[in-house]
Parts: sequence; C-alpha cells; structure tokens
Amino acid sequence: MRRLVVLLCLFASIGVCTPSAQGNDWAHRAWHGFWAGYHRNKHWPEPFQTLDRRAVMQPIELMKNNGWRLHNTLGDHLFLPDSNKLTNAARIKVHWIATQAPSRRRTVFIYGSEHDPNTQARVASVQSYLNGLFPNGDGPSVLVTHVIPRAAAGDIYSEVMNGYRNSQPAPVLPANPAAAGEAP
Repeated sequence: MRRLVVLLCLFASIGVCTPSAQGNDWAHRAWHGFWAGYHRNKHWPEPFQTLDRRAVMQPIELMKNNGWRLHNTLGDHLFLPDSNKLTNAARIKVHWIATQAPSRRRTVFIYGSEHDPNTQARVASVQSYLNGLFPNGDGPSVLVTHVIPRAAAGDIYSEVMNGYRNSQPAPVLPANPAAAGEAP
C-alpha cells in the first residue's frame, strides 16, 4: 500500500510539473517562482550588499575625481596676461601632472570656455609644452573646465602659514608630581 501511495504521488507530481500546452502553465510559473524565491532567500544579503556598497562609493569617487580635477586645473594666474603663455609656476605644475601624478589622474585642466580665444591660446600653449616633454605624443590630455580653481598669491599663503605657526602655544611638559614631593 505504501508503494502505491508513493507511486501515485510521484505520478501526480510529474503531471503537475510537466507543462502541457496551456493548462499547467500556472503550475510551471508557481514552481519556478518557488525556486527563484528560495535562491533569492538563500543568497539574501549579497546581491543587495553589492548595490549598497556601490551606492556608498559613488559619491566618494565623485569627490575624488572633483578633487583631482581642481588640483590639476590651471587658472588665470598661471598664464601671462598679454600672451597666454605658461608662467614658470605653470610649467612646474604641468610637469608634475605629466610625470608624477598617478597615471589615471594625468589630465591637465584649463579654466575657461571652449569658445573663448584666450582659452584656445592657453590650450595651445600647454599642448606645446607637453609636446616638448613627450615628443612621441603620448603625454596627458588637456581639457577645458568651468570649475574655478582656488588660488591666491604666494604671499597670502605665507601669511596664513606664518599666522598659524605664531598662534600655536609653546610646548610645555606637564608638571612632575614626584619632584614636588607629592605621592603618585
């Protein structure tokens, strides 16, 4: 009797699981949905953790990219006003970007508008300098950006640093209680 019940259950499950034309389509979808839900629950946190990690890292990557863009941007003060040629400080900065910056961050940005003739002259000046550094033409790319670089004269930075140093209190060691005759 037991074998008969097992065989009937086996045939019934085969009949329910094998799709025939239209009648058992709902059974197939239900069976597939059951196993899809099972596997989703079995591997539960991982698929969602990956998306969460990416969502957390995207703003950080954006901030890093913006920081490098700001650092590698040549502003108005790094070009001669009459000829739009590079100043000595600009040559040093472009040389550092081209040779010392991490390889994926070696892009020189120039502040300005793409349609401005002064900006085009500045791009040509930087390209000319880079062609001198890399005669085979594999130097960093030069792009125009609208982000204004933070910059000021060197005297201002010196004043800020000197003011910071002068405002620091003198280093003092804590009093030694044993020297004063006090018990620790």
